[in-house]
Amino acid sequence: MNMTESDAKKEIEHNVFCNTDDFEMKISKECYKTIINALEKQIKKKVERYSCNTIGEMTFNCPSCNLEYYVTDYEDFNYCPNCGQKIDWRVEERNEKE
Repeated sequence: MNMTESDAKKEIEHNVFCNTDDFEMKISKECYKTIINALEKQIKKKVERYSCNTIGEMTFNCPSCNLEYYVTDYEDFNYCPNCGQKIDWRVEERNEKE
């Protein structure tokens, strides 16, 4: 079973409040992995712009989950709606010849 961010938060809170300063707090490896994954989604990742049609609709793939999205106003689209990855739109434009 995969640990969710909520489960990791509960494990940390439980261990913090059950331990005293005299003991080392230990959490599971799965909890650490979940925390790292959640933090990595807060670090902006660049996307590759594919095409832009005449109405300004652009397609891109999320750099984390790889799902394709169509957006018209990319500046309002800061996170992937599927996985929550923070998006960095500062990418170099590609010149595609069709």
